[in-house]
Amino acid sequence: MTYILVIWTIVAAGGTKAYARDFDWRPIGDFRTKQDCIEAAKTLSVDENRFRCLAKGNGFDAIRKGQ
Repeated sequence: MTYILVIWTIVAAGGTKAYARDFDWRPIGDFRTKQDCIEAAKTLSVDENRFRCLAKGNGFDAIRKGQ
């Protein structure tokens, strides 16, 4: 099974007095095993609560379900 590494990251920022930031889940890459996916997130120094390794085919709905 293939796994997709997705991270919760900033996708936009405003430079006005009221500094605004927008975050979203973004795919980073595909991995052959869940362990490889987790290792890649650790290599990138992504906090545990800011990434998911989703089984390909489950889609982004799996994030909401905690898979």
